Amino acid sequence: MRKVSTRILILYFAGVIIFFALRAVLVPPTFGEVGWYRNASVEEIAGLETKIGEEYRCFNCHGNEFAEWSVGEHRNISCESCHGLLKSHAENPEETAYDEFLSLKAFNSSIEFCLSCHGVSVSKPESFPQVSVEHNKYWDCLRCHNPHNPVGGES
Repeated sequence: MRKVSTRILILYFAGVIIFFALRAVLVPPTFGEVGWYRNASVEEIAGLETKIGEEYRCFNCHGNEFAEWSVGEHRNISCESCHGLLKSHAENPEETAYDEFLSLKAFNSSIEFCLSCHGVSVSKPESFPQVSVEHNKYWDCLRCHNPHNPVGGES
């Protein structure tokens, strides 16, 4: 009887040792530092090269829009956030292609499009510009607001 319990204890401790050895080898060093993910992955992802939609590609042709955007309230928002990725347009600018789903073309009106970010929500900070539908529910946002510089410029 004593041999069986000794073997079970040896197997148990061998399993625990193997578990911690595998954990030390397989779990990345920064895993669990901040939450339940690998902390170093944030820096790695931020350092990846963007494959499409870099702003400089847009501003090679769209200089006037760059001038407005670079001083406007949307200057920290990438072009593709509103215009979509427009990969085919960037590759062949002569063709006005809207082949991606994230663009003004995906919404019924500019009001719906603008409210997708600027709709009133208690989860947003008070400093974030929020617009209620009642502000002008039958109007076009672009009549009064230039999307590249919504506060400073007229459309």
